[in-house]
Amino acid sequence: MTIPELIFYNTRKFSEQTALAYKFKNRFQGITFAQLKSAVYQLKNSLITLGASRGDTIALFSENRPEWVMADLAIQLLGAITVPIHSVFQPKYIKHVIDDSGAKILFISDSHLFEKLYQAHETLNLKKIIYFSRNRIFGLDREKFIYFRDLIKTPPPETAPTQLSLIDEPATTTATIVYTSGTTGLPKGVVLSHRNLISNIQASARAIFIGPQDRFLSFLPLSHIFERTAGYYTPLAQGAAIYYAGDYRDLAADLQLAKPTILVGVPRVFEKAYEKISGKKSFQIVNGLPGGNILLRRIIKKRFGGRIKFCISGGATLDPSISKFFHNFGLAILEGYGLTETSPVVSTNRLKQNRFGTCGLPLDNLEVKLAADNELLVKGPSVAANYHRLPLASKESLTEDGFFKTGDFAKIDEDGYIKILGRKKNIIVLSTGKKVQPEEIESALDASPYINQSMIIGEGRKMITAIITPAWDTFKNDPAWAQSSTEMQERMAYSLIRSEINQLLADFPDHEQIKKIILLVKPFSVEEDELSPTLKLKRRVIEKNYQREIEEMYRQ
Repeated sequence: MTIPELIFYNTRKFSEQTALAYKFKNRFQGITFAQLKSAVYQLKNSLITLGASRGDTIALFSENRPEWVMADLAIQLLGAITVPIHSVFQPKYIKHVIDDSGAKILFISDSHLFEKLYQAHETLNLKKIIYFSRNRIFGLDREKFIYFRDLIKTPPPETAPTQLSLIDEPATTTATIVYTSGTTGLPKGVVLSHRNLISNIQASARAIFIGPQDRFLSFLPLSHIFERTAGYYTPLAQGAAIYYAGDYRDLAADLQLAKPTILVGVPRVFEKAYEKISGKKSFQIVNGLPGGNILLRRIIKKRFGGRIKFCISGGATLDPSISKFFHNFGLAILEGYGLTETSPVVSTNRLKQNRFGTCGLPLDNLEVKLAADNELLVKGPSVAANYHRLPLASKESLTEDGFFKTGDFAKIDEDGYIKILGRKKNIIVLSTGKKVQPEEIESALDASPYINQSMIIGEGRKMITAIITPAWDTFKNDPAWAQSSTEMQERMAYSLIRSEINQLLADFPDHEQIKKIILLVKPFSVEEDELSPTLKLKRRVIEKNYQREIEEMYRQ
């Protein structure tokens, strides 16, 4: 069975129900399952006409939109391989993905991505570029360009094959190569088969019930496997509808328009919602009144669109106090864990089995265990067979008995719940020989409403320090702040954050106490290559960018 087969077979009874929706003039317009299937088959035939064939790699460089889904399913229906490119990738990474994968056809969306492609295009060997939106073409060979709509509305020539059986493709055939948004070096291509993904889709659906009555709002990048499996393949295969949001900054408004029943997000989304809700004076007043809990449940549900049943969080560790907060007001946030190499879901909490501070129980078709050093090991049908063109890395990723090395330290409690402690490669060894796992400290700091981001430093030094990006908006809510000079504001921020750190780390051992800090004006960003597309810290880049400030801090 292949992914298109799974989706279209499962949804044959829901042909007139909405499958996908897009925003047009501040309203969502729907595309039914029947319309989706028709467009996918038409696009597949058009790709054949353009010379595409089984086993080809075809790149997808776009933000989330229905055309992304149509292109992905058509590529897989053809028996070709989808290669998504993160829209935030720098030109050097775009070039690497296209060159390394060997893609000859590229789907692309809007003008800002054309600009990135233009910077990388001179040495690219692309034969055709299919664009979703009508845009000005930036100095590229215009003969290569084809408008997407022309491929799904105009029948291909009669000489082109019009049918291709879905079941002709074995499940072991490669469905996609996903380039990991690594925090070091060039991205590696993870080769995932139809079998890998379908096993993960089906096990995820058994863990968390999703049905044709459900509606998702998609805003995490489809180029990342978390959104692709949890927010696209799994819901669509269960007959649920997926609404594609506009700009992430419009998420609050899109929630009110789309009214999702399930929201897939990352911890930062829920942290921001928590800060906005709990920081309001009206919340603090109502929360102390008799019956206040009932009213706040309604307010919180309304904030998420009014129909929300539960949320799913992945990509990083969620502060358990935030999970508890929303749980107390009737909204479950089910935290999970996974990696690109595992398609991606390894474990998740369930509605009736939700343990705060953990990433839940393993999926029922996976084996997990801890290595001698407590690295989490995973084995099962959703584990990728290899990295693209990297045989040594592929071999080194597995233990002798075939378990995948996740690179994450973990604990597994007596009931089987998994708690991730941090990345193995991020561990800091002080000059004293003491070891520090930075993620646990950073997670504690980031719980402060005054701290936006934090990164611990200390490799080879006698003590740890931190680079902090303050949550400046929180400070601006203080009337005293607005009336102070810039110099006084800096002193206030330093003093308050220093006090927050001391309080948050009060129970940590001495070698995990932060002795000195640097406050930054600007947050770490993807644009400066300081964050990966999934918003993970690129520690080496950040240390290099602020090397002078770090050395000066340690000299003081």
